[in-house]
Amino acid sequence: MYVYLIMQVDNQGNELFKIGITKKEISDRLSTLQTGNPNKLSILKFYESTNYKQIERLLHKKYYSNRTEAINEWFSISNEAVMSFIDDCKKLDETLNYIKENNSLYS
Repeated sequence: MYVYLIMQVDNQGNELFKIGITKKEISDRLSTLQTGNPNKLSILKFYESTNYKQIERLLHKKYYSNRTEAINEWFSISNEAVMSFIDDCKKLDETLNYIKENNSLYS
């Protein structure tokens, strides 16, 4: 199970980024997304975790103000955010695992 970052570049060179999850192979997810999308999509980063749903939700909250007009999983984020994607996923994963192990109220 993966959290992924996919980049879309339109014909004018504008970049958008999709933060999503999949239980399938990343390449299969990319193929599904590419179908019907006239813009080129590329897998930039992905992170494997059992906490994939929570990590995705937290990343969406982090970049909430960077959502596209379509208000979906596409964001306009900085190069720094792209570069720190894996580190952000790892930190969130570690925090979630710590909470699971040390908080009896977490389910």
